[in-house]
Amino acid sequence: MHWLCGQFTALETQRNREHGTVVHLCDGILVGSGTLVNDNPRLNVRPELLVSSDSTAVLSSAPSHPRPIILDSNLRTPPTANIVLLKNRPIIVCSFNPSSTHSSDILKRQSDLEAVGVQILNLEGVSLHDNIPRILTALKSVYNINSLMIEGGSRVISSFLTLGSNAVDLLVVTVAPMFVGINGVKANDGNSIVNLSDPTYKQFGRDMVLVSKLP
Repeated sequence: MHWLCGQFTALETQRNREHGTVVHLCDGILVGSGTLVNDNPRLNVRPELLVSSDSTAVLSSAPSHPRPIILDSNLRTPPTANIVLLKNRPIIVCSFNPSSTHSSDILKRQSDLEAVGVQILNLEGVSLHDNIPRILTALKSVYNINSLMIEGGSRVISSFLTLGSNAVDLLVVTVAPMFVGINGVKANDGNSIVNLSDPTYKQFGRDMVLVSKLP
């Protein structure tokens, strides 16, 4: 397995998912369809990674998994994706029009996904990345999702950061000793600066982790 961040930070990510040290115990963990298709993540707590430096298991009981949530406008998520196979009650938020010319293929994909336990939330005709507050409201009212860990990718993260503290309670940034390139995650549209409030820093092996609120 390859981690962009170091092993210690990967361990801390798993601890965050299990113990909720970022936002208490998150009800859900959210990614976009690009991350889902390209990386096929599990979005769960992985006990085999939760081992301390002296090989002692961190967990004393079975882990509590946040619910996987995918922003996927046209249901590109395959029924064979890890989040489906793990049966952690995944939710896909989509926005297709059932009466459109190309809807028959999407409706077939919806049927295939629902047959293997995926729950579909269709916000018909909505641009998902431009309507984050509406998505959060729907997730809370329909599925009782009150807290989310936003895992990626870049467009999803940017959509949340653009809203600032209206959508983000706590920001956790891992700084690894490498350059990503020009297509990395932008913090905000335009040229404005995203200010941080009460930042703290912690070293994990070779990585630095920044934790901060947004004003």
